Amino acid sequence: MRNKKLLLSFAFIFLALICFAVPSFAKDLDEIQKYYVTVDTRKDGTLDMTYYFEWKVLDSVSEGPLEWVKIGIPNYSVSNIKGLSSCIENIYYYSSFGSYIRIDLDRQYHKGETVNIKFSYNQSRMY
Repeated sequence: MRNKKLLLSFAFIFLALICFAVPSFAKDLDEIQKYYVTVDTRKDGTLDMTYYFEWKVLDSVSEGPLEWVKIGIPNYSVSNIKGLSSCIENIYYYSSFGSYIRIDLDRQYHKGETVNIKFSYNQSRMY
């Protein structure tokens, strides 16, 4: 059973790395200075996942200040989505050509500002 949990954790980390490796057109607008993804396996096989980002605004003129972000997730089978940092005004599952967690921020963030975003959710159907 322990090997199964370990294998599942490694598979998820690999999947997350692939998702974050996709080129972004917002490179010049923002910079993710740090990010952490923590995965804890439940006995029922679902995953408790916690994400943390240090997100720096590089350009708040071209497309306006940072007011929201969407973070790619493995699939639509999510529950118990919780914002864990005070900068999160609203957080929910979002689907538009993929599966995401959408986060509406508490205010507009401008060039030079860094916002610390932390949230958690439960992920299922990770075969």
